[in-house]
Amino acid sequence: MKEKNNKALWIVVALVVVTAAVIRLVNNQITYDAELFTAFIRSLLHMGLIAAWGFSLYRRVVQKQARRYLCGIAVLMLLWLNFKVLKYYICTDVTVIRYLWYLYYLPLVGIPLYMLFASLFIGKTEDYSLKWQTKLLYIPAVLLFLMIITNDLHRFAFSFPQHDFSPDNYRHEIGYFLVFGWFALCSFASFYVMYSGGKIRRKPRAYAPLIVTLVLTIYYIITYMVGNPATKLLAADLSSASSLLFAAVFESCIYCGLIPTNTRYDEMFVASVGNSAQIVDENFQVRYASASAEPLPAEQIKKAQETPVALSEGKLLHTAPIGGGYTVWTEDISELTDLRRELTETKEELEERTAMLRHEYVLEKDRKVTAEQNRLYDLLTASTQKQIDRIACLMKEYELAGGDEEKGNAVLSKIAVLGGYVKRKKHLTLSVQNGFDIPQGELKNAIEESVRYLKAMGASCVVFVDTERDFLPGRIACAAYDFFEDAVEAALDSITSCAVSVSVVEGVLRARVTVGCKEDLSFLGKDWQDASVEKSDENEWELILPLRGGERR
Repeated sequence: MKEKNNKALWIVVALVVVTAAVIRLVNNQITYDAELFTAFIRSLLHMGLIAAWGFSLYRRVVQKQARRYLCGIAVLMLLWLNFKVLKYYICTDVTVIRYLWYLYYLPLVGIPLYMLFASLFIGKTEDYSLKWQTKLLYIPAVLLFLMIITNDLHRFAFSFPQHDFSPDNYRHEIGYFLVFGWFALCSFASFYVMYSGGKIRRKPRAYAPLIVTLVLTIYYIITYMVGNPATKLLAADLSSASSLLFAAVFESCIYCGLIPTNTRYDEMFVASVGNSAQIVDENFQVRYASASAEPLPAEQIKKAQETPVALSEGKLLHTAPIGGGYTVWTEDISELTDLRRELTETKEELEERTAMLRHEYVLEKDRKVTAEQNRLYDLLTASTQKQIDRIACLMKEYELAGGDEEKGNAVLSKIAVLGGYVKRKKHLTLSVQNGFDIPQGELKNAIEESVRYLKAMGASCVVFVDTERDFLPGRIACAAYDFFEDAVEAALDSITSCAVSVSVVEGVLRARVTVGCKEDLSFLGKDWQDASVEKSDENEWELILPLRGGERR
């Protein structure tokens, strides 16, 4: 890749700009037809200059996504210049001319947004993409443009005195200033992002071109907005002047290093010390090389296109494609090779230690699992030991019953009631130990299972569970179930009826058990601290427990 003669290029650009400016100044002194011709020539010069600038951006800007947005800015500028040509030199209808004027604000809204997006990609990798939150900036941009293009409906951006809709007779409204506020805000954010995120830092004097172009651009926009006569005389063409000034600002950013480009390799390689980088063309001929670069055969460079090639003395050859050729560099991996050998030895040692630790971990895990299983077994056994002991006694009674079928069935029914509690209680206890809440339906099912066995004994039973919630704290659910079970077990020998309800009464969740039996259940009031135990009839007891955390003593 050969560096172009920048000085000659800038001279050509300056001549084009000066020629276009001279044409504008002499337009006032010639006939209308001649003026149209020269103005058209001037527009072509401006469009050619912007098109060439956009093509140069495509060739120079390194980051792919940033290049896309910067080229998009050049396209918006070309659209702006085309809208101007259509408005002033082709279209004659007043309405069409007015809408072409409105279309001027498409570039004014889009250019700063694309500039901000481009700045966010500077210094990023090729696979970097904008966050979806950033892309939301399209929304205010679209809304601002829709506000301008629909101005005839609301006149929020421009108003036309005396209903004269001519673009030459209007007043600026708040929408107009919103657009320029958007322009200023996005532009300021772009420069801030470019400066804070850039990796290149130059001396303060290197930023002089950028400062000059920024000041000139801001001065032009402000004086144009307020209608300064000098500005109107020298640069009344907003689209052309703004496009050229914006392009100058971007070029200043490139000069300062805020926008990385694919140029100035000669300076880079002259200043490069301690590396072996080279740039070769498509025929693998060296164009630029650092001072410490070693001569490399073209065959080796070709092989390195597919995969890095190992050289002597512990070096590795790399290549990467660039526009018009390849970058070539060698990497000293001798230290990495030694390090890799050390890491291999360390890895083997760590593998042995890991195997020992894994074995110790398995043993410790098995020990803890066994200890946890024993703990849970002891907990479950302790929570139902009373029922288990009573079942053992009932089994002896069943054996003593012999052939008495009626007595044997009565004993088996009692065993079923106690066994159902043992099964359900163990499940509830495990759920509480694991920190789970108990579904209301599970509590209801547990009570109904015991009730089914009571019905088999001939007792009339009713169950109602409505806690006004889907889940209950495990401790509360267990308290309700234990309270019911204690009442049933106390009356098990003579129970004739049982009505159970777990519901909310006057804002308090409570368990109520009404038991018909001959036994004295008053002792349960001593076992439950918050329970109310009363005899409502000769053979009927009413037990009520508020479930505010009531527990057995």
